[in-house]
Amino acid sequence: MLIAVDANVLMDEEDQEPDILDALEVIRKRISRAQFVVTETVVQELLWLSRNGTSHQRRDLVTGALMQLLSRGYTPLVLSPVERGVASEIA
Repeated sequence: MLIAVDANVLMDEEDQEPDILDALEVIRKRISRAQFVVTETVVQELLWLSRNGTSHQRRDLVTGALMQLLSRGYTPLVLSPVERGVASEIA
């Protein structure tokens, strides 16, 4: 099962937000085959925020989130145009 996360989840995890940490832990325990993915749009948003974030603290959170993506078990995912359209409809 693929579970896509957005930029806010990644930044909140980097910031050690208890609610996000708890939610991720519950999902990992209950769905043993879960694979967390990050779409190219999310990566682009994080890259943009790392340069243009509203504060130094926010830019640091984003940079940390980007640096920790793979070690935290997130898989970057590039969608085909058709998959992007399906994802957009689901969203």
